[in-house]
Amino acid sequence: MSLIIKGAQLVDHCGVAPLDIYIENGTVLATGYDIDPSPEDDVVDARGLVVLPGMVDIHTHLSLEVGKYTSSDDFNTGSAGAIAGGTTTVVDYITPVRGENVKEAIDRWFKKAAESRVDYSFHLTLTDASDETFRGIETAAEMGIRGFKVFMAYPDRLMISDDDIMRIMKKVKSVGGVLFVHTEDGVEIEKLRNEAEQAGNTGMKWHAASRPSYQEHNAAKRLYEMVKNTFCPTVIVHISAGEVVDVLREASLSGVPLFGETCPHYLWLNESMLERPWPESATYVCSPPLRTSEHMSTLWDALIFGDIDLVSTDHCPFSFENRTENGENFTKVPNGLSGIESRFMLMQNGAISSGRFGWTRLVRLLSTNPAIIAGLYPKKGTIRPGSDADLVFFDPSSVTNLESDNMFTSPDANPYDGMSLLGAVAAVISRGEVVYDNGILTAEPGRGEFVPRKRIDMSRLWTVKMEDHPWAFCQ
Repeated sequence: MSLIIKGAQLVDHCGVAPLDIYIENGTVLATGYDIDPSPEDDVVDARGLVVLPGMVDIHTHLSLEVGKYTSSDDFNTGSAGAIAGGTTTVVDYITPVRGENVKEAIDRWFKKAAESRVDYSFHLTLTDASDETFRGIETAAEMGIRGFKVFMAYPDRLMISDDDIMRIMKKVKSVGGVLFVHTEDGVEIEKLRNEAEQAGNTGMKWHAASRPSYQEHNAAKRLYEMVKNTFCPTVIVHISAGEVVDVLREASLSGVPLFGETCPHYLWLNESMLERPWPESATYVCSPPLRTSEHMSTLWDALIFGDIDLVSTDHCPFSFENRTENGENFTKVPNGLSGIESRFMLMQNGAISSGRFGWTRLVRLLSTNPAIIAGLYPKKGTIRPGSDADLVFFDPSSVTNLESDNMFTSPDANPYDGMSLLGAVAAVISRGEVVYDNGILTAEPGRGEFVPRKRIDMSRLWTVKMEDHPWAFCQ
């Protein structure tokens, strides 16, 4: 079946233009001015709308088990929320439990993802540098999983030493992969957490106080030296501390392949939320923690000037019951916030409506750059001949209300509840199929497909850092 989108303002990472889009068999066949339809073509009148490539979220935790808790969105509800929020591809983290065979963990995640309504891929979390782990890296790469994650935090269960991280970097680089790193100084943070708890300081504000920004900065500086030594493509995930921007800038100027990711909650929420009365304050516990408004401003500037390269969600909500059942003790609250359904609209308002930067930069941050870094481009992250026909139709004249009861994701885990935003996602097309239309979700569970990832092309990866940033200011 052929489909022609006419009359919209098309936005891609290369620019903005009033182009038509010709789609056939789920793939973009052509873009051009005033494409003439044949009698057999279906035509969509998109006048007054902005059409963008489907958003790509490369940092989610759906159905993630953390101790006795499980994140409150699975691949069914999470992917439903993704579609409603303009995201057509997610990359979820496979997190094996200690001692679990990597292949078994991968198979377990494929079973979870069988309910996904959107296309998906995976990263693999690594918990040690054993020979079995290295064989697991090879197995994952053969299956099209080329993103790997390590932690510099959580010494009780996930932290890996710097020497072992460097060994992993060399292995990941050899299989054409990318390493994603949680950069916090785990040993020092554990010490501060214990001191706070022993002193009886267990309110939620002490979660932030026990994970100060300089610990995130210190870990990032150590990581920079590792990347400089190994030249393994590496991403610092969920950056919350403004000081980390200095590390990224130095890496960029030195030609070191270290990239940066932040999340909407570090741009829209600040640490004062942790001082709200219990139990409301439990809603805002995440790691790294929410920071001050000064950090938020620094991160927004880093998005404008290209120091931070992508915005993902780190979507990992837990139910209000789970967060509060152990009382007012920050060390016992499961960490993680929701964002998969609200990312695009929050960023659109923070960027376009607020006048910080323009549409092409926004598409870079939410779609193109994530797709390049994850090895999904040009199948995903762009509107060009040969790419999947994943499209978001944005209506600038509408309004979005982020009310929990009206959302597809977990109703009691929404940190933006009650917020009103300018504009709305009017419709979403995934591989040529209309999956969302004016609030109606038509995508069925299980329609999503696994997208295997290619070896990272370093020359293409560097284009993430070579954007002509004056374009960011073109509305």
